[in-house]
Amino acid sequence: MATTLSDDLKRVSTLLEAIAALIRSSGQLHWTRSFTTLEKQAEALSSREEASHLASTILGMYGGMGSFNDLVLFNGSVVDAEANRRLDRLRKELFEAARSILVETRR
Repeated sequence: MATTLSDDLKRVSTLLEAIAALIRSSGQLHWTRSFTTLEKQAEALSSREEASHLASTILGMYGGMGSFNDLVLFNGSVVDAEANRRLDRLRKELFEAARSILVETRR
């Protein structure tokens, strides 16, 4: 089923909120701030151009060393396997939703 731009934007906002909460619980302050800022931007969008810019910003976080793809969550000094499984699922969903927004805004 095809989604609308509005559906994708709501999904991105929900995903950004979930990712920020998950990362915050792991003590990753830099990434928490980044996702909280993106979440606020998503909630304040007023044009297709702003939606496209947000999607591009999100997709840009996925590449290169030290990127969002490289983030591993810990509980103290131990890798938190359950949190990382959840993060991987959210990360994939966010990528797909952001890519969908980019496609939709470029039509």
